[in-house]
Amino acid sequence: MDDLLQVQSIHDLRKFSRGKQEASDLNNLWEKTVLLIRASQEDGMNKPLEEINILGTLIEKRMSNLCIWMALRLLPSSCLSHRDSQGRMPLHLAVLSHKQDYYWHNWSGLPACTRAVMDESTVFDMLISAYPDSATEPDSNGSLPLPLLLRECNRSFAGLTTKGKEFMMRSVQAVAKHAPQVLTLPNRDDNMLPFMLAARSSLDLTFAILIEHPSVLACGTKKATDREIWLTRKFSKAQTQIQKLEDENRQLRALLAQQKQQEPAPPLPPRVAPIKIYNLPSLQFPTPKRRNDMVAASDEDAQVCSDRPSKARRLEPGY
Repeated sequence: MDDLLQVQSIHDLRKFSRGKQEASDLNNLWEKTVLLIRASQEDGMNKPLEEINILGTLIEKRMSNLCIWMALRLLPSSCLSHRDSQGRMPLHLAVLSHKQDYYWHNWSGLPACTRAVMDESTVFDMLISAYPDSATEPDSNGSLPLPLLLRECNRSFAGLTTKGKEFMMRSVQAVAKHAPQVLTLPNRDDNMLPFMLAARSSLDLTFAILIEHPSVLACGTKKATDREIWLTRKFSKAQTQIQKLEDENRQLRALLAQQKQQEPAPPLPPRVAPIKIYNLPSLQFPTPKRRNDMVAASDEDAQVCSDRPSKARRLEPGY
């Protein structure tokens, strides 16, 4: 079914480019497109036209600008704010379909980058000019169309190509023209502004954003809350007290060092002679057998001493 939509769109676009398209042909083109979209959805033939996301389907299937142009004029204005199951509006789908175009060549034979600039950029311009508030509406993930465009182009390296830079430049110019307040809204994921995201791929794009709205530089700094202001004041007071205590500590240390220099040196303690340690023979405790021998020997010596006559020396007079 998607192939039929692509073939029908390209066939009618070629006829329109050759100047052979008439009012009846445009009417037939629109009727065929609506019929194919109904057939591609579940129970689409029985649903009312308001419940079918015709514009989102045309953008998601990368239909021609002619189909998008007709849808914007024939469908009610509520189709511009219609969301799909993921909370994406037609402007989000235009950004994502642009990202996909870098990976394939379409049926008309145009290179992917060329078609992305020629077709999807024009679709982006048509959508944002028809419904500027869609640029400020996030999807279910909290992503705005412009930060989503810059992030996806950087991820797919499309922003590094000449055509990719041209597409982003034209998209930023369209946003600055119809919804300039978007340039001051930070991204939900990394809290970065659009000109910060653009700096990852092109400084020219960043310069273009700053030229269009120089006031975005003031939005780069986060506004402090009341609690943050209170904490800042408390911290400044604490820093003053800490500095005062450090100065007093430094003065006390200097005064203590000066007093130590003026005081006389204390006398040295008396010198104590070293203690000599003599090597004493190790004592051997006698065993029981040896103890008995020693007792017997001492008894024999005592007996011998008692039997020996006394040799006391007599002192003669005049000695």
